[in-house]
Amino acid sequence: MFTGKRPTDIDFGDVFGLRKYVQMALPGKMANVIDQWLLPEMENDKQDKSNSNKSRDLRIACITSILRIGLSCSEHQQIARKLEML
Repeated sequence: MFTGKRPTDIDFGDVFGLRKYVQMALPGKMANVIDQWLLPEMENDKQDKSNSNKSRDLRIACITSILRIGLSCSEHQQIARKLEML
């Protein structure tokens, strides 16, 4: 949904899956794994480009937070899951 990949994507092969794909991108390479349809394109005008970059960075930060929660909730061992009660 957020990466544009499926858990059974052939790119993963037998070595790793979607979870590991996202985990390996944390923290600094999230823009590479997020589906590009979710990120706004750059504008030509300098002012618009600055606003577009801020919007893009904000989207990356939000989606990264969502993916971190997904990783936490999908730990293989229940004891390793880090859920906080709100």
